[in-house]
Formats: sequence, C-alpha cells, structure tokens
Amino acid sequence: SGESNSIRILYLFPGQNEDVFLGHIQHVTLTANTFYEALSYEWGSPEKTHLLQVENDSVIRITESLHHALRDLRPENSEQQPRAIWADGISINQV
Repeated sequence: SGESNSIRILYLFPGQNEDVFLGHIQHVTLTANTFYEALSYEWGSPEKTHLLQVENDSVIRITESLHHALRDLRPENSEQQPRAIWADGISINQV
C-alpha cells in the first residue's frame, strides 16, 4: 500500500502572534524530492488544546508545545511563502 511510504507535510501560512494557524496538509512519498523542515520539540502535556485550521474548514487539534513551536516558526510577512514542516503531532497519522 502507498500509505506506508508517505508522510504528511504541513504548509504553514504566514500570520501574526495570536492569529489562527492556517495551513495545508500535503501527502508526499518518502521518495519524492520534497523540501521540508523537520520540527523537534518537547512534547509536554498530551492534551490538544489548540487548533490548526486546514483546507475545507477542517481543524487539527494540537498540543500547547506544538502550538508554541509553530507560532515561532510561522512566517510573519504575508508576502512570504508558506513554510513546509514535518512535525510528528501533525505528520504522523495518530489514530
């Protein structure tokens, strides 16, 4: 199955401080020549108290620590391209 050799990449759109996180999730194969940054962060509490809004008004719940990491990494200038990020809390399908 193709799912076993693919990952999800978050394209995090620009925003300011406490703006709602907006992003796009793209499935890419591990063999694809796709540029992304892998995010390493301290997990902290497993409670998913923050939201990431993705296409079609879908929402992904994320932890406080991932929220802070994404806020620090998010492009601030609306002229900037989305930032391609792999983060386990988003990119690994955790059922």
